[in-house]
Amino acid sequence: MVASGAPSILAGHPQQSLYASLVVLIVVVAFNLLGTGLSRRLPGETS
Repeated sequence: MVASGAPSILAGHPQQSLYASLVVLIVVVAFNLLGTGLSRRLPGETS
């Protein structure tokens, strides 16, 4: 997704790659927060 927007960045239209990158960022942060929340709530081995 991001790589397909590279030509549009060079043409002066970064929206395609910007939106795709923001979606990827949001998904990564959401999974990170979900994992942190689950590790705090579930009993288990701690290090």
